[in-house]
Amino acid sequence: MVYKNPMEFKESKKFKSKWQEYRYGDWRRGSGKTFVTIDTEIPTIPNNKVTLPDEAAFHKKQVEIDAKIKELFKAMGDKSTQFGDLVDQKKTQRSGGQGYMSTDMKEKFARINELNKQKKAIYNQVDSCQADNGELIKKREAINKKVHKKWNTSELIPKGLKELKKNLETNSGTFKDEERIIRDIKFLQDSIPFITEKEKIDAKINESFKAKKLITKNLPAILQEQKALQKEIDEQKKDKEIQVETLESLDKQIDRVKEKKVKDQDMVDQLKKDRVDLQDKYYGQLIEYSKLQYLIQDVKWMSDMKKKLVDTKAEKDRRDAEWKAEKARRDAEWQAKKDKEKKEREERKQREVERKEREEARRLKEQENKKEMEEQLR
Repeated sequence: MVYKNPMEFKESKKFKSKWQEYRYGDWRRGSGKTFVTIDTEIPTIPNNKVTLPDEAAFHKKQVEIDAKIKELFKAMGDKSTQFGDLVDQKKTQRSGGQGYMSTDMKEKFARINELNKQKKAIYNQVDSCQADNGELIKKREAINKKVHKKWNTSELIPKGLKELKKNLETNSGTFKDEERIIRDIKFLQDSIPFITEKEKIDAKINESFKAKKLITKNLPAILQEQKALQKEIDEQKKDKEIQVETLESLDKQIDRVKEKKVKDQDMVDQLKKDRVDLQDKYYGQLIEYSKLQYLIQDVKWMSDMKKKLVDTKAEKDRRDAEWKAEKARRDAEWQAKKDKEKKEREERKQREVERKEREEARRLKEQENKKEMEEQLR
């Protein structure tokens, strides 16, 4: 398998933010398995190393931006109230002039005001029951980093521990595989209190949403009644005479309030954009840092594997050289032994020939002596 450098990895999917890419990007899978050989080129680690972003500073800046947004929303709410009052005054002028309003119209306005109070009370209750949700969600996200991705509930913990222990007992892999399983068991055991806390947070958030649903069950009926009343009031005001000077003054005040609301909304939009940019910068740097850590781990592992292969080859070459030298020595000894045996055979053969020649000479001499004695006896 060809090695994929994490620093050069490109996402196939397009994410809306760096936070989504950090949580769900394919880069988290790493480079996968790589077959290392002696000829494998080890990737180089960049000189301009990415540093780990400051998480505390990031969250502090986020809190500051959220506080500013909350403050602007409060100011916009006050301006909305002011805007509503001015619109009501304008509606009063259109109904029949300064200080004039029919009994039927007064009853309808009173009912609308009462409905507004009910609606505001509902919104206040919703805000109250969900006031802590933002902090709870941030806390849950922080806890998720300390919880196992697969076995992340109280019901799954025993199953996870049982499976990991079984894998440890039946493990036939390397020592690193055994170390990884032991780390997973320890991480799973350490995550138990965090899972308990996370489930408590989830229960609180679910309770707040249930409470919101219960609180707002009458809101659609209120809005519908308010809309119907407003429609009736608008129909009754069609034929009323408008006081131009008062209406122009109210229009100017309404325009000023509108402009201020638009400016506040622009500031809110800018702060939201700043928050998104801050998140993108933080999580973008965190992604690059994580990729660099993957690369450093891969380089270390590949370097270790390549060193083992080089050492193994060197040891094999050394043994082959020793075997060849030993073989040459044994062949030389064997040849020397063969030459020695051949020489001894030739020497024995030569001695045998000489012995036979001596025997033959002795026999001939004896025959001659015998003839001489016979001649002498005659």
